[in-house]
Amino acid sequence: METELENSKKIAHRTMFEVTTTQKIESRLRREALTKKKEKIERDVYLRRQQLADMYNSEIEFWRTEVLSKKETMEERKAALMERAYALRDAREAARKKMIQEKLDALWREGCDDARALDSKELTRFMGAERLRQIQEKENRRQAADASESVFLSEWTRQLSAIEEKDKAKEAARNKANQDTAVGLLDQIKYNEHMKDEHARKIQADDDRELAEISKALEDEAALREQMHRGAVLRGKEVLAFNNQYKEIKKQEQALDAERDALLLESALRQEREKIAAENSKAEAGYEAARQYRKYLEDLMVREKEDTSAVDEINRRESEKVWKARDDALKARQDARDYLMNLVNEGRKQQIAFKQAARIKEKEDDLTYASRFIEDIKAGIAADRKAADDRRKVAEDNNTKLLEQIAERERQQELAKQEIFIESKHMEHRERSHQQRLAQQAGNLRLNFPLKRPDY
Repeated sequence: METELENSKKIAHRTMFEVTTTQKIESRLRREALTKKKEKIERDVYLRRQQLADMYNSEIEFWRTEVLSKKETMEERKAALMERAYALRDAREAARKKMIQEKLDALWREGCDDARALDSKELTRFMGAERLRQIQEKENRRQAADASESVFLSEWTRQLSAIEEKDKAKEAARNKANQDTAVGLLDQIKYNEHMKDEHARKIQADDDRELAEISKALEDEAALREQMHRGAVLRGKEVLAFNNQYKEIKKQEQALDAERDALLLESALRQEREKIAAENSKAEAGYEAARQYRKYLEDLMVREKEDTSAVDEINRRESEKVWKARDDALKARQDARDYLMNLVNEGRKQQIAFKQAARIKEKEDDLTYASRFIEDIKAGIAADRKAADDRRKVAEDNNTKLLEQIAERERQQELAKQEIFIESKHMEHRERSHQQRLAQQAGNLRLNFPLKRPDY
């Protein structure tokens, strides 16, 4: 197997070397071909440039000779140039008009339903003729196929016989190759069995060596674990001793903290008791002050009750002031009432006098209104007569205008009939032109329909 593997590696190496070499050769050949093609293109470009330069030089020389040999004035030169410019302008204008007319014709063909209908009919006739031609061509191909089929069958039979003879020869060669292969396979099987036994013995030896190495590694690992366990036990004992010592220190610290807390609590309670005593003393002092102030008020009330003559005199004077102010208010109210009554009497007298004057004035106004009403009636009768005359004149004017409108309407109707007649003639002319244009441009077979560009 090792020999086979080594041979396979050598063959693969040779194959890879051949493939790489072939690729390098092909790449070099492609580069050489590309280089030759570039050189050929550069030579062609150089020759074309040389030819173009020669042509330009010959033209320049020709024009220089013509200019030096030809003598013409500035006016002649200008006239020649203008003639050429006009010719170019006319040619460009003719080309532009031709292109515009072609585009208009194409646009008309695309937008004309009649033209499309004639084109579709022409296409239908073309497709019918093309179908008949295809049917005839298919019939001809079938007859040719029937004629060549007999020849093909005879040739096919001959080739089958030759193939059968070749197959028999191949079968005999295959049987001989199979026999040789069977002998080679038996030899290979014997060789493979021998190589398997050798390989098994080699694997067994490798396994025994590996087991010994594994056992030694396990023993070393067990010794290492035992050593690590002893070290861990020692470290655990040291940790326990340190923890016990730390617990004693912690207990002492806790005792000190408890003693400090007791002292702080006692100090806080003492301060609280002092605050409560101070507040109680302050409350008792306030109560005593209130009691003394109440006693002072009671004594003051007793002294005021004993002598009230001054207060009574003051009350009497105040009551007299109130009664005097009340009397003055009643008198002022009565005076105001009397003054209002006098004002009412004067206003009533003035109303009576104003009413009498108004009655006299009303009679005078009635007489004036009656005279004005008679005058208004006379003026109304005159205005009615004038309005009747105006209405008659307006009616006569309306009648005249109505007759003019009737005449104008009749004239407009005649003009409309004339416009309809002219429009019908125009329609007939357009129809004739349309039919002539259809006869010239429509009914043509179109087989190429190029796609339009999106910017058109």
